[in-house]
Amino acid sequence: SSLTGFGNQKGLSNIPAANIERIEIINNPSAKYDANGFAGIVNIIYKKEKQTGFNGDIGLSFGLGALSKRKEDTPTDFGSFSVNPKLIPSVNLNYRTKKLNYFLQTEFIVQEALPNNEFTTRFYDDGRTIISQVPENRRQFRSIITGGVDYEISEKDNITFSGMYDREKHIDTSQVAFINLNNNIRNRLYTWKEEEITSFINASVAYKHDFAQAGHSLSANAQYTRGLEDESYFLNDSSAVRVGRDMTNIRAIEHTTSLSTDYARALSSGRMEIGAKARFRRLPVDYTIMRGNESIIYPNLGDFSKWSENLYAVYGNYVLEKERYDIEAGLRAEQTEVSYELDPDNIYYDTNDNYDYFELFPSVRFTYKLNDRNKLSAFYNRRVDRPGEPELRIFPKYDDPELLKVGNPYLRPQFTNSVEVAHRYSWGSGSLFSAVYHREINGAYQRIFSIDDSNPDYDIVNRIYQNTGHSTNTGFEILYSQDIADYWKLTSSINLYRNVIDAFTGTLLFPFERSFIIENTTDEAGDFKITNTFTLPWELEAQITGLWYSARNIPQGEELSRSSIDVGFKKSIWDKKGTITLSATDLFNRFGLRQRINGQDFRALYENYYETQIIRAGINYKF
Repeated sequence: SSLTGFGNQKGLSNIPAANIERIEIINNPSAKYDANGFAGIVNIIYKKEKQTGFNGDIGLSFGLGALSKRKEDTPTDFGSFSVNPKLIPSVNLNYRTKKLNYFLQTEFIVQEALPNNEFTTRFYDDGRTIISQVPENRRQFRSIITGGVDYEISEKDNITFSGMYDREKHIDTSQVAFINLNNNIRNRLYTWKEEEITSFINASVAYKHDFAQAGHSLSANAQYTRGLEDESYFLNDSSAVRVGRDMTNIRAIEHTTSLSTDYARALSSGRMEIGAKARFRRLPVDYTIMRGNESIIYPNLGDFSKWSENLYAVYGNYVLEKERYDIEAGLRAEQTEVSYELDPDNIYYDTNDNYDYFELFPSVRFTYKLNDRNKLSAFYNRRVDRPGEPELRIFPKYDDPELLKVGNPYLRPQFTNSVEVAHRYSWGSGSLFSAVYHREINGAYQRIFSIDDSNPDYDIVNRIYQNTGHSTNTGFEILYSQDIADYWKLTSSINLYRNVIDAFTGTLLFPFERSFIIENTTDEAGDFKITNTFTLPWELEAQITGLWYSARNIPQGEELSRSSIDVGFKKSIWDKKGTITLSATDLFNRFGLRQRINGQDFRALYENYYETQIIRAGINYKF
């Protein structure tokens, strides 16, 4: 989708949950699909109304988030938002005739939220210990409107015109106290307000022709997306060094055009698929600064950047289906051209970054049917993760001036090769899936923590995106599903793996050149999930899910364990025309992110207790 622009997968949140029929997770996708994605793809299947005439549904949900605090706020006037109210009305309308189907889907979100609540404790080698908290207290209004028409030109030809408008405005406020834990003195109070508007306008047309032979089709799709990000920070700083104000504004307008075509033909024993795609992205960024007294904003950044990406892809996929075995083999070829132009006034990067690369992405699947209940499969897949403009952006984000987030215009893609051997055993009331896998990741990128002593008045640590070398991930996974009784279904999964991160030395360029080191580390880790689904009397359904991630190594340190318990209830009413839902995610507020960082001349404990604990109640009526 061309909606995956700002923030990579942010476009997925444009989809109202009520419009989703089901979600498929494809760990080893064929060459037919884009090569993006470390672990595979998510395939979202929309609901399709087939009933003629006028119909639709109306819904309303209310929620409360961050009901408890995982960690007490540092002493400030604002603190962090809690018991955050959320109101989400939605209306979906559909009118179908013999040849035409008109649809309109709307959702509106009014809420308070806490998308980030970052605690960072820095332990310097000279004995100093400094703690800070950045709560992103948000008030937000968002509207999403999608509409279009399906036109059945003939029994063999269909075309769909659709459009989407998504506009979101939020105001974030925060007070950030920097406290020296050695003497419990607050050295600095930093107050900021962010006003941001983001929007997406998407227009698409999709055409499909079915030939007379079953399984023989031709489809084409064209999409255009315009994304807007207009972000202003109003910064107030108070310390022994200065009392002053600064303001920054980033305005970015992204244009994405995507064209694709797919051809499929059934064969006597399988099928053949071929296709092509072209995607063009343009994202100019304008950066405006109003500097106050002894401004903390880095000088000589320039006031614009221009990023563009052209992608051209072709693929071929062949499936052979026999009584005892299946073979699927495909190859996707992608040519990518990237250009990143900086303002000549920028002093931190010598040259603009223009590069292109041609890559092949093969995929192979072999499945052997031992009998009606047992199936063996083997997979090979190569994939890529490309940094988007937010990861490349040279303009720092000043929500925390001493733990400063900034992109890297010289960042390169990471490539993943994966091999998997799996066995599936099925019986009447359940199944058991087991797999052994190995992944190699080259050029993995993430934020690197590094001391920035270019300004002697402050203790600044940069968090800069950087490629971090080579790593491997080897393990086995078991998925178990069983109908315990007519009213009770249990599914569970366990994933145990060995994570190896190779030693690596790299160079950071902002705001001055310095090296960083990734040490060789090896860790055994695991994830566990269990879900119980109950069908109860009075048309009531219930679900309880438990999730646990163990601690694991990451470049520069360790990510600590976390867990969550989710519960949900759904009851049909009004002769199944209506539903009432009640759900709670992270019921005990244990899913926050925690990392131990080992930097050069310092260590850090990073904790982000963002809003994971949310209780929602909703009602929906279908007419």
